[in-house]
Formats: sequence, structure tokens, C-alpha cells
Amino acid sequence: MAQGARCTDATLIILAGGVSERMGRPKSTLPACGGTLIEQIWRTLGPGFRETLCVGGGRGVLPQARAVPDVRGPRSPLLGIYSGLLSCRTELAFVVACDVPFVRRELVERVLTAACGADAAVPRAHGHYEPLCAAYRRTTLPLISQALKRDELKITSLYKRLNVRLVPEPGVRAVDPELRSFVNLNTPQDLAQLSVAGADCGGGGRPQVQSRASCSSRVRL
Repeated sequence: MAQGARCTDATLIILAGGVSERMGRPKSTLPACGGTLIEQIWRTLGPGFRETLCVGGGRGVLPQARAVPDVRGPRSPLLGIYSGLLSCRTELAFVVACDVPFVRRELVERVLTAACGADAAVPRAHGHYEPLCAAYRRTTLPLISQALKRDELKITSLYKRLNVRLVPEPGVRAVDPELRSFVNLNTPQDLAQLSVAGADCGGGGRPQVQSRASCSSRVRL
């Protein structure tokens, strides 16, 4: 991470516990860049953090990370965030899903910097929050715990009760003009489109699949 960003004493939390019904196999083990998708994400981001947690993926999915199981509760991305924050050794964490191969280090740095003095920092893209490419503090744990007990699993519903700093879309585009950081893989067709586009390993091709925020039916946030 850039030395100019003040809040970089943080944990990287990679969420790897999704069911992946449409993909037909765990997304974390998809082949990418001579390894797996989750390994590619770690190579891009992991070295800039104090530690990396692989939440919900089981042991051995990412050798460079500490495997953390989901705690008991309603299975959801919110439960994954909660499980990771309970286990991390820092007060601040950056949370990312395991299916975003093009997330930019520069965007992560900008989000972490925005989190200074806040409970969370969240980028916006295409007019939507991107809660699975965002920074959260352990100060959010009590409210997340209450939400899980009430079975309120929409992450963005918590934001009105937290001190949240937004990274507006112009700020995101300043470091990621095409918003590639939010392109996620959900189906074998997504993989095929990326292959045709030549967009593997962060190359110059233009991904044609939609971002998570612009396709709300793909994942419950």
C-alpha cells in the first residue's frame, strides 16, 4: 500500500464462503493467472496488509492466509464480514469478495484512507454502493451482531446507523476509470466472456460481464 495512506495497518478479509450455485464450483478455486482466482486477488492486494484472512473457504484454499470459518448464523456476506472482523488482529479491515479478479490496489488505498476516523468507507459505482469492496472497523461489530440476530442481512441497511465515509464515483474513476474493480464472476458464461475479451490477469481487455452493483439479482447485499 502507498506510504501516504495513513490507515494501512489493516487486515485483508477475502470472503470465500459463497455457495456458487450458478458457477457450479467454488469461485475461489477458479483457474486464473497460473493459479486460482483467490490467489490472484492475494497477489494483487495481500502484500500491502498486516495479515490476510480467508473467510468461509476452508483450510488450504489460500496458503498465504489464515483460514477463518463462518460463525453460526444466517449464511450471507454480512455473516462473512462479521466472522472476519471478529478474527482480525487489527482494528481496520478491507473486505473483498473472492470473485473480483481486477480489483485495483490504488482503489483499496483510497478506500482505506477514507476510513480514517470512520466506522466504514464504501465506494460507489454506477450509482450503487459496493459493500464487498469496502473497509470496515471492528467498531461495527455490535451493530452487525444485532442485525444478524434480527435476520437483517442487507449490508447497506447498516450504513445509516454507522459513521460511513463514501468514496464517490468520480473519486473511484480517478484510480479505476472503467470500474473494473467491481467486475465479478458468477457463471461459466462470465468466465467465457472474460476469456474472449482477453481480460485475464489484469490485462488490457475490456470485461463485458456486469459489476455486482449493476446486477442486483446476482447476490443479496
